[in-house]
Amino acid sequence: MLRRVWKLLHPDRLAKHDGYEAISPQQRERLKELWNEILKVRPDELAFAPHQLGYHQRSLDRILQMEREARAILEDIPGIDLDPKYTAQGKTPEERIQWYETQCRLLDGDIEEIRAHLKAKIDDVEIAERRALLASSEIQREKLREQMAARVKQLHSEVAMLQDQLDRLF
Repeated sequence: MLRRVWKLLHPDRLAKHDGYEAISPQQRERLKELWNEILKVRPDELAFAPHQLGYHQRSLDRILQMEREARAILEDIPGIDLDPKYTAQGKTPEERIQWYETQCRLLDGDIEEIRAHLKAKIDDVEIAERRALLASSEIQREKLREQMAARVKQLHSEVAMLQDQLDRLF
């Protein structure tokens, strides 16, 4: 979490965004304050147990609050994308085109995987039986409930018989 906030608020990283100029001076100052506060936090300070002295100095909740505040400021600025995996990589147009083509291939692979998973779920016999049960009439469902109750009763009697056999063996 701490690293994620460091990466979000690092001044050099913020200055690289296209929309950095659109951030107001007050917002820049607040982001700088958050950056300075987060720099003071060390990972070993976060290991306090709830009843230890020092627990409330810097807690995970405070770090999460700082991240939410920074994201709230930055999300409204056009040109600042907080999710780097969707930011086109490459300096030249050819490199960016290559990046987009790679991302499209990856997304196509994900789509195919999801389609195969969906088809497997649709073709699953147990799911088809449940779907048919839900589509059946109330009379058919009641008949199935009775069959299930009889099967449960039969299984309970088998368990009792096996338990008796086991008790006799010991």
